[in-house]
Amino acid sequence: MIRCPMIAENIPPALPVSEHLCKAISDMLETAWKAG
Repeated sequence: MIRCPMIAENIPPALPVSEHLCKAISDMLETAWKAG
């Protein structure tokens, strides 16, 4: 389990998440951000 600093504003920083989940969430957020 790792921390997810790039999405700390969306998930409590102390919440451990898997690297795969971290990337998936980050990609989803980035896509949503680009879509406006």
